[in-house]
Amino acid sequence: MEPYDIHKKTADPPGPPIHIPHFKRSDECAVGIALLPGRIHAVVMDRSGRVREERARIVVNNSNAILATINTLYTEMAESVHSYGDIKGIGLSLGGKVIDGRRCTVEELGWLDFPLLDSISGQGGLPLSLINSLEGLATYEAIYGVGQRLDNFLIVQIAENVCYVEVKNGAICPDPAGDYRKIAHLRLEGSNAVCAQGHYGCASVSLVPSAIIGQARAARMSADDTDRPRDIEELIRMAQGGDLACRKAVLGFVRNLAMCLEQLSEMTKIDHIVLDGSAVRILSSEWAVLFEDVLFTVGSPGEVLPVVIRRASEDSRWACGAAAYLFETCDRGRPKVSGGDLSGSYVPLVAV
Repeated sequence: MEPYDIHKKTADPPGPPIHIPHFKRSDECAVGIALLPGRIHAVVMDRSGRVREERARIVVNNSNAILATINTLYTEMAESVHSYGDIKGIGLSLGGKVIDGRRCTVEELGWLDFPLLDSISGQGGLPLSLINSLEGLATYEAIYGVGQRLDNFLIVQIAENVCYVEVKNGAICPDPAGDYRKIAHLRLEGSNAVCAQGHYGCASVSLVPSAIIGQARAARMSADDTDRPRDIEELIRMAQGGDLACRKAVLGFVRNLAMCLEQLSEMTKIDHIVLDGSAVRILSSEWAVLFEDVLFTVGSPGEVLPVVIRRASEDSRWACGAAAYLFETCDRGRPKVSGGDLSGSYVPLVAV
């Protein structure tokens, strides 16, 4: 149907409102706010996992500016919830260590045992929760994603931090260190790069986006524009356009990622892996189409190969994790929604 335009009389008039099942004004909603590198993303999510509204802010690496932005988004999103339903509470997630669900440690911001929830103004008696972003994402997947069909799976983040969290028998296995960076220095055979801590061929230097881009630049030292590629998207475009250094960087990433996931599956004895993080976008390159084949070749004979479920690396997923954890802490006896996504498409199941 052609979009309705009041200035174009030939267009079809708007029809009656469409009622979406299980999508009521009285639905409870939670606000999820995710503190990400250089930005903050916030969503309003209802009980079924639908994102009703989302907003994002670019922030500088300054504690006071970040707290002010969080409080602004807190107020804006809390007010907007009433257009969709009743507000259950507000959840926050970040990529640092969370202590007792109220305090956190984020060294980049100078937050050491910092009482973050006490710094949220205008709470209005609403429940608040604070969770490590990877734990929040695992909670989100357990309720609305692969956890609908699987009791055991891994969430693996491949970004500037390489880390994972285990879900066994439907429960998250907490990391005593609190930051889930257990595989940052996992040794990958065939990788010869050295990380900042002096580890040879580890995951932290073989898989993070900045390292992949740096390797492509180093291999292009003879070119005129040695500052390219500047980001993952440009790396993919240059590889597709015929740049041999970028193609080699993509192929190296594919091999190292397959090696990492195979070793991780063998270590944990879990063969379903949900893959997320900014570096996952490299797998969209046509020079990464053989990722599954490479995963097959790095496995040992007789081993059960991991099933890799790729996610879209959307900022909203991290904010949805914060909202999902808020729901879970407020009402742990709530039944799970039906369905579950094993296809690798973006969760929630209804596109936002």
